[in-house]
Amino acid sequence: MLTYELIKLLEDQGILNKLLGKGIVSVNYLNGKEMYECFLEYIDEGETKMDAYFKTSIDFKCSTKTVERMVIKMES
Repeated sequence: MLTYELIKLLEDQGILNKLLGKGIVSVNYLNGKEMYECFLEYIDEGETKMDAYFKTSIDFKCSTKTVERMVIKMES
């Protein structure tokens, strides 16, 4: 199961917010999920991976390398 799928499953079951609130899961995973979903939206719109990294980095005010690392994390 991909990291993204696991986060989505925990969110759908109402467990993610409890884990975040207790500090068991880092809020970075929630931010990563949002960043990954933004990246996927650009891909669905027909953007190349590089353009999707770039546009997502603008949306999240971070480097394209940060987006790339998060995509790799969410797909692991």
